Amino acid sequence: MLSNVNVAAEIIPTDAHRQLLVLIQMKFVEAILSNNTTDDHCREFVTQKGLVPLMNILSLPNLPLDFPTTHSCQAVASVCKSILVCYLML
Repeated sequence: MLSNVNVAAEIIPTDAHRQLLVLIQMKFVEAILSNNTTDDHCREFVTQKGLVPLMNILSLPNLPLDFPTTHSCQAVASVCKSILVCYLML
């Protein structure tokens, strides 16, 4: 019977999936940080140690060699820029 067959397969993310995941996460974080009239979100992001996981994204294993030229990496840089602009305006 088919019910006895173990159909659970290990899902291994490819480079494209990994880059897409980074891009989606960074677009989400950037929208939260940049669509605010005050600097509360940026300050809270840094206070809650959000920079650590943000920088850990850049050290993920098995990133492709062309990662610095991808939209995903540009999205990470854009989030960093939003935080930097926020702190320069203080």
